Amino acid sequence: MLDEDHYRLSEVKERILEFIAVGRLRGTSKGKIIRLSGPPGVGKTSIGRSIARALDCKFFLFSVGGLFDVAEIKGHRRTCIGAMPGKMVQCLKNVGTENPLVLIDEIDKLGVRCHDGDPASAMLELLDPEQNANFLDHYLDITIGLSKVLFVCTANVADTIPSPLLNRMEVINLSGYITKEKMYIARDYLEKTAGRDCGIKPEQVNVSDAALLSLIENYCRESGVRNLQKQIEKIFRKIQIKSNL
Repeated sequence: MLDEDHYRLSEVKERILEFIAVGRLRGTSKGKIIRLSGPPGVGKTSIGRSIARALDCKFFLFSVGGLFDVAEIKGHRRTCIGAMPGKMVQCLKNVGTENPLVLIDEIDKLGVRCHDGDPASAMLELLDPEQNANFLDHYLDITIGLSKVLFVCTANVADTIPSPLLNRMEVINLSGYITKEKMYIARDYLEKTAGRDCGIKPEQVNVSDAALLSLIENYCRESGVRNLQKQIEKIFRKIQIKSNL
């Protein structure tokens, strides 16, 4: 399944296989914290979705970019107007299981300490395997066991992540793609996705190697493939317009 969704990334795939093997031998899967680190557009978020599909578990996305309010993590006090439970309580309610995969996106852009509290400290309590077995939600005012949750974090850089939080993560670095790899990804992954999203059948379009190479070298020179996917979708939309007018 991982090979179907992503090209290369052997280290990531090997680590997931190790996780599955250890879980089968022990008969249980203790919560782990994997951090996927790399430049934008290399597929960190989509890897999280693929891991959940490979493990046959529920998936929940929790984006913490710019998060300042600790109540988003630990829940509001019931005395507050518009009080709500924290994100993890909402997660467990939505997925309906105690062992989902929770993708914490953009953890390097977590907000700094302010009058609403320190979100990094709250996130530390959430992710630390020694503490999250008795995670306290302020709204419910009861402890919740999160030790079976598999946490996957994504980040562009590690410099802005506090050291206590960073030390509890298993870091897997993702590098950018070279031109040859982008060609392969475009042919085997991006064109199929763009065709499905734009309603184009494979026999309706044929992008030559020269055109694809020119697109990569002149318009999509960044390390990731997000912009390349946008440009391919743009081509497919133009074809759709000409075929329908």
